Amino acid sequence: MDDWLERFVNTENISRFADGFGREVDPTRRHVLKELLITEERRLGTRSWQLEVVEKNLSRVNSHIERQQSMIADGRMGDLELKQANLLLDNYSELVRLLEEFRSFVVQGLDQGKI
Repeated sequence: MDDWLERFVNTENISRFADGFGREVDPTRRHVLKELLITEERRLGTRSWQLEVVEKNLSRVNSHIERQQSMIADGRMGDLELKQANLLLDNYSELVRLLEEFRSFVVQGLDQGKI
């Protein structure tokens, strides 16, 4: 596969798995998406362009977190909606942790010259 095509596929897969993980409420599906995300993140090793991808995804997820926090603080949700909003907030928070771990993995790899 050409480098640009491999990069495109990798970037799109990471975004798709991250989005799905953040929104999924079923624990089994979340586990599968988490494993797919971690595998795809590490599939190409550490490359400098991956930092741009992870920063973009972190920015997007942090925007989701801000919206969730705002909706929860608004206080106009019923109990079920509030429970679901808090669950999504927890999902997004865990996703941030996963993305930050990947960022550390990439930075460490780049620092060691493994590009």
